[in-house]
Amino acid sequence: MYKNIIFQVADVVAIVTINRPRVLNAIQWQTMEEILDVIERCEQDDNIRVLVFTGTGRAFSSGDDLKDMGPWRDDPKPDPAKAFPALHYQVCRRLLSLPKPVVAAINGLVHGAGLTLALACDYRIIADDTPIGDIRAKRAIFAGTGATFLLPVLIGYAHAMYLLTTGEVITGKEAAQIGLVTKSVPPERYDEEVKEFIRSLAEGPTRTIGTVKLTLNRHILKNFDELAEYELRKFIEVLESEDLQEGVLSFLEKRQPHFKGT
Repeated sequence: MYKNIIFQVADVVAIVTINRPRVLNAIQWQTMEEILDVIERCEQDDNIRVLVFTGTGRAFSSGDDLKDMGPWRDDPKPDPAKAFPALHYQVCRRLLSLPKPVVAAINGLVHGAGLTLALACDYRIIADDTPIGDIRAKRAIFAGTGATFLLPVLIGYAHAMYLLTTGEVITGKEAAQIGLVTKSVPPERYDEEVKEFIRSLAEGPTRTIGTVKLTLNRHILKNFDELAEYELRKFIEVLESEDLQEGVLSFLEKRQPHFKGT
């Protein structure tokens, strides 16, 4: 049924596995459409009590697939409607408002839009040595898709400013220390810890958990559309910069970028 993800239901737990291992589970338009469909199914199915996201292979998700997300190579000024995936906002909103616990089982490296997907989940579990960060700044790509207003809620302004402007990649253990993830565990215990955590949620009071979640997220959801609209406007402004075009092209051409500050 799905091309970019694997969807499974085990008892009361729904598991979404991003399944593009050859490109480190980079996200395409279709990926987001499939995730939205899964969220709808989980919301409608009362038997599903927990939703889990993970990835195939050595990555949770490396972020947006730039070859799919816009005609960067051939068009120096790509169409914002094509270059910026509004679907990311829909996914974030739907996850934040889903009255069921959502877990990001971060099985491997996670960057960019993949990180934003994890931020929109309620819990993030990672191994101590797994790399995590938003590397888009290193290619002059504005960290949109909701990162600019979800990340400060979790880790505060100072840490968010640093990670989003430097593109610094940190370990799972470091991420736990600043509150970026819920739990970081030794690599050899990762699978066991994830299964136990999901089991505890599946056996918990789903309605109460959902109610607490919606109450905690109310302030974000109340201002979500305004925040997303502002972030989108700023992203479109950045599209006109020479540095962004150089950053994306250098990525596609597998070379170091040469920025001019414009």
